[in-house]
Amino acid sequence: MADGELLLHYDKSDVIETDGTRYLLGAAEVSEVDQNGNECSVNLFTLERTIDYVNENLTVVSGTASDLRRCL
Repeated sequence: MADGELLLHYDKSDVIETDGTRYLLGAAEVSEVDQNGNECSVNLFTLERTIDYVNENLTVVSGTASDLRRCL
């Protein structure tokens, strides 16, 4: 982000690792850290960029209904 960083909050038990890549199987909450280091809610611009990132990094395994989202 230009003014801050994104935080992704998720349950560690919803993450699996295979071949050195981590995948998120469950829900996650996105928040942002501002230039002062304070956690804050996201605005529409940040939300749109987050959705774009998720769509670009979405991995579907074997065409199942459960999509796996790759973690950084």
